[in-house]
Amino acid sequence: MPSQRCRKVLKAFLMITASIIAVLASFQVIKFVFGTSSPFCVVVSPSMYPTLKIGDFLIVKSTAPSELKVGDIIVFHNPLNPEELTVHRIVAIIRKNGKSFFKTKGDANAWNDPWIVSEELIEGKVEHVIPYVGFITIALQPPINYILMALLIVMIVLSEILGSSE
Repeated sequence: MPSQRCRKVLKAFLMITASIIAVLASFQVIKFVFGTSSPFCVVVSPSMYPTLKIGDFLIVKSTAPSELKVGDIIVFHNPLNPEELTVHRIVAIIRKNGKSFFKTKGDANAWNDPWIVSEELIEGKVEHVIPYVGFITIALQPPINYILMALLIVMIVLSEILGSSE
């Protein structure tokens, strides 16, 4: 019966839409609570080894620049490529005209970074490290994540259409 099938497809569509909205809303709440646009970060290079390893999942919280200190691990926009986030340790702080500037270095690197990080570039301080969880996001890079989402949607719709009648 087509109308029953249409209702099942509509129900599946509404369920998927509600789930997507819930996930997006949750992420916005998390960003607000942590005070940063990047509350989560995954280590993708060995520059902070042995402290942080590739695949570590980081929880980042906004911290006032005046509260940051030498030794803190921060997440910041790379001054040479602002689209890229970098996770390094503060090795020196320069206070000038009421602003803070930070010299950073990866623990595994022999030298300090060639730049100075202004407070505007800082996303936050690393608060917690969850080992290995970041490998999931590394593995699910496009196009794999899109393929898996599409398969999940198809499975939900098919289960609604082919499932038992209500």
